[in-house]
Amino acid sequence: MVFVRPRVSTFMKTSWRLVGAAALACGLSLAPNLASAAQPDAAPADAAPADAAPAPAPAPAPATQQPATAETGVAPALAPAGDAGQPVNDDGMTAADRKKAAQQRKQQKKQPKFQRNGFVAELGLGANLCISGAAKCSEDGTTGAMIGRNAPSLATGVTLGVRFKEFFLIGLAYDFHMLSPRWGFGAAPASSDDQLYQNAHLHNIFGVVRLIIPVKRVDIGLEAAPGYAFNFFNAAGDGVTRQLPETAGLTTYTREFSRGFALKLAPVFSVFVSKHAYLGVRGDVLLGIHSESCYKDAASLRNVCVSTSFVDQERRVPIHNLGIKALIGAVF
Repeated sequence: MVFVRPRVSTFMKTSWRLVGAAALACGLSLAPNLASAAQPDAAPADAAPADAAPAPAPAPAPATQQPATAETGVAPALAPAGDAGQPVNDDGMTAADRKKAAQQRKQQKKQPKFQRNGFVAELGLGANLCISGAAKCSEDGTTGAMIGRNAPSLATGVTLGVRFKEFFLIGLAYDFHMLSPRWGFGAAPASSDDQLYQNAHLHNIFGVVRLIIPVKRVDIGLEAAPGYAFNFFNAAGDGVTRQLPETAGLTTYTREFSRGFALKLAPVFSVFVSKHAYLGVRGDVLLGIHSESCYKDAASLRNVCVSTSFVDQERRVPIHNLGIKALIGAVF
C-alpha cells in the first residue's frame, strides 16, 4: 500500500502566514495595558502632596447692586461692574464721571479770569487843584484890589454803576472837592487871621458814561459825565465887604457861590488785583459852566446874584477844578 501525501496549495500557505502575523501584532499591542492593570495606581509626577494646602480660589469680580424690580420687590443678583459697560480705572472714576469732569473743566476755561460785567462800586481819594474860569484862581493885584490864590486841597468821590459787555459803564457819581482860599485886600494874607475866606467847598453830582478798553488785567477808560455843581466860598469872620456889580454902595456877604450845569471829563487807568477788585488812578476835569455868581447878604440873608458877563476881578466863582484821585473799586 502506497501512502500518498496530500499536496497543499500555495494559496493556503499564504493565508495561514497572514493570520499568524495578525495574531502576533494584536498580542504585542495588548501587552502594555495588561501590565499597567496588574500594578497599583501611582500618583502623577506633577501632582501636589496630599497634605498641601488647597490653592485659593480666584477673587470674584466687583459687583454692583441692581435696583429692585417692581414685580417682585427683590433686587436681582449682583452683577460685576465690568459687565455693566462702565469699567473702573485706577482713579476710581467711571467713564461717565470722567466725561462730566472734562465738561466742568471746559466750562471753567470759558469763564473770564476777571469780573468785567456787573455792579460797580468805586471810591476815589486825592487832591484838587483850581482852574480859572469866569473867576481867576490867583491874582497879584494888577487888575484888582484882592490879592491871593486858591491853594490845592482834598478831593474825593464815589461812583456807583453797572458795567456791561466789558466796554461800557453807566452810573451815578458824587464828587466833593475842596480848596484853600488865601485872599486879602491889598496884600496876600500873612496868616489865617488875615484871610477873607476860611474855606471853599465844591459839590458835584454827575451821570456817568464811561467807555472802557480792557487789555488783559488792565482797563483804559474815558469818562464823560454831565451833571450839576454847587460851589461856594465861605467868608471868614463877619464877612467880606465890597461893592458888587450893579449894586449901589458896599455889600457885606457871608458866602459867595455859583451853581448850575457842570461837565466832567476824566481819563481812567485801572489794574485788576483779583477777580473782582481793582486799583487805579483818575484825572477829573470839572467844568463849572455857570451863568452867574451869587452872594448871601449878611444883613438881609438874601441872595444877590450877578451875571458873569459883568467884569468883576474880585469874584471867586465860578471856577473849574482838576481832581487827581487814586481809585479802589470792585465789580460784583
